[in-house]
Amino acid sequence: MKITFAVVGSTGDVQPFIALGDALIKRGHRIIIATHKQFEQTVIDTGAEFSLIEGNPQEMLDGNRGKKWLNSGKSIFKFSYYLKSFINEMAEEVGDSILKAINGSDMLIYSTLVPMGKEIGEYLNIPTICVFLQPLMPTTEFPAMLVPQFTGRFTIYNKLSHKIASFIFYKIFEEGVSKWRYRKMGLGPLSYWDSFSKNAEKKVEYFYPISHTIMKKPHDWPDNIHTTGYWFTTNDKEDKELESFIGAGEKPIYIGFGSMMVFEKERLLNTIVQAMDNTNNRAVICTGWSGLEHTNLKNVFITPYVNHCKYFDKFMMIIHHGGSGTTASAFRSGIPQIVLPFFADQFFWARTVKKLNCGLSDKFSLLNADILTKMINNISGNMEIGDNALKIAGYLKNENGLK
Repeated sequence: MKITFAVVGSTGDVQPFIALGDALIKRGHRIIIATHKQFEQTVIDTGAEFSLIEGNPQEMLDGNRGKKWLNSGKSIFKFSYYLKSFINEMAEEVGDSILKAINGSDMLIYSTLVPMGKEIGEYLNIPTICVFLQPLMPTTEFPAMLVPQFTGRFTIYNKLSHKIASFIFYKIFEEGVSKWRYRKMGLGPLSYWDSFSKNAEKKVEYFYPISHTIMKKPHDWPDNIHTTGYWFTTNDKEDKELESFIGAGEKPIYIGFGSMMVFEKERLLNTIVQAMDNTNNRAVICTGWSGLEHTNLKNVFITPYVNHCKYFDKFMMIIHHGGSGTTASAFRSGIPQIVLPFFADQFFWARTVKKLNCGLSDKFSLLNADILTKMINNISGNMEIGDNALKIAGYLKNENGLK
């Protein structure tokens, strides 16, 4: 079978599709992965074919508008406003790129930020699967992300919050997708009822590569929504410099913010160095897209990339932004976490880490040396958190989401 993946987003958004593509290639399928230029070599290394989707998410975040988006925090309205501006700019290019990539494929599998996946499937008369990395489908068990969260189960509030969120999601995509539908397919404007109603949702299979240990499938999700377990890549790539630093003393703390841009770099570095001094610890800083740079920091090793699969269990603690991919890797490592969310679903994963009692969290925007020092000390002295993290890792190592 020839299958096209369409993936828009950051490294954490792309990695699960890389893992799935690798597994399907081993089953004899032909895989085309349409995504951004910076992931081309990673795609090719798996044996999949690469097809370009225009746009550079790193450049989008590294600007004034990107800064405002990252600073939107828990506000669903600010988050939506800036996401809509990006979608309006890129929707037509994304749609055209996917149609070009499909080129006779038997199936389309697409990610959250591909707004016209269902329409393309219907247009070409091929089945589609939507892969969500965060729980976006309506349920009465918990409220939608980025709305006020309450302790306890308020089924009416939860249900209403998802209806509101789905309408906001529709308004994000409406303008950009409608223009593309008209130009490419000769269709009228994107309709809420045709795309976001219950009947529309039943036309697509939804896959959640999330472990049942971390999030049980809600009882009111229908049969076309599947939770599979995580899709992890297998990566044994070594980093001798990193290994040398790790082996030169007590286990260090991992600190990384993935695709998040950091706009007050010097302040963050000073915060980290002070907290390491206060707690008598060493740190590995994974710069990712943050732009953090320094050549001479006491007890701190800075690197642009850390292989989560190979090295996460070599750390004493993992401090990160709460991206879905990093959180999953941290769960699998069995190492306690400190989650410092910036925006969007990162707050959901921060709450999940706290709920499972395998870590702590606070807003990244509130971070200072005193807060970081206190959280590191609280985790270091809490055997229950360490035990819970190891227990969860044991469950995850026995799961095979890709199968």
